[in-house]
Amino acid sequence: MVAALVPAFVRLDPSRNPPNRRSARSLSDFVAYKAAYGLVRSEVDAQRLFEAFADWRTAVHCRDPSDPRALPLHVFDLGGDSFDLACDGDVDRFSKVFGHPSRRCDAADRSWRAGVAHGREALHVAGLTLPAGTHWDVSADARSWRIMNASEIWEVDRRGYVNAAPNEHLRGPQRKSEGKARRVWRANTKNAPHRKKKGH
Repeated sequence: MVAALVPAFVRLDPSRNPPNRRSARSLSDFVAYKAAYGLVRSEVDAQRLFEAFADWRTAVHCRDPSDPRALPLHVFDLGGDSFDLACDGDVDRFSKVFGHPSRRCDAADRSWRAGVAHGREALHVAGLTLPAGTHWDVSADARSWRIMNASEIWEVDRRGYVNAAPNEHLRGPQRKSEGKARRVWRANTKNAPHRKKKGH
C-alpha cells in the first residue's frame, strides 16, 4: 500500500535536475498495478485507503508473467499511449500496439523478449508470485542506446542487452561476448549514513 499526503511525481529520467512535470509520472501511475494507492488528506481518506487495500490484497490482479502488468511500466516506453490494464480490452490493445508477450517492442524500438528465468528471487506482483528469476532481455538495433529506471541509467552497445526485472532492476550481460552494457549514472548516495570502521 502506498499512501501519499500530497500529490507526488517520479522522474522518468532520474538524472534530470531540476525535474519537470513533462518528464515525470504521477506517483499513482508509477505504482499502478503493483500496489494500492491513495491520496490521504483526512482520517476519512485513510480509512477508505485501508479498506480498499484490505480488498485489493485478497485478490490476484496479474494473470501470469506475460500479463503487461508484470512489466516495469515506467521502464517500458509506452510513448504517448495510456492504458487501463485492469480492463481486458486494454490488455488486448496493449498486445496489438506492442506485440506478443514473448517479444514486445516498446515505443523506443527496444525489443523486450521474455528471458529464460534464472536466479533465486521470486517477485510478487499484485498477488501473483512470479517464477524465480522472471525477467526480460531488452535489446535494440541502435548503434548504442540507453535505458533507465528510477535510480539508474544504462548505456548499451548495439550487440548488447540488459535484463529487466518486474521490480525495475537492470543487469548487464555476464559474458563479454554478449556485448557491453554499463551503468553510466546512479542516484547520488553520498548523503547516506556513513558507517564508521571499527576502532575509529
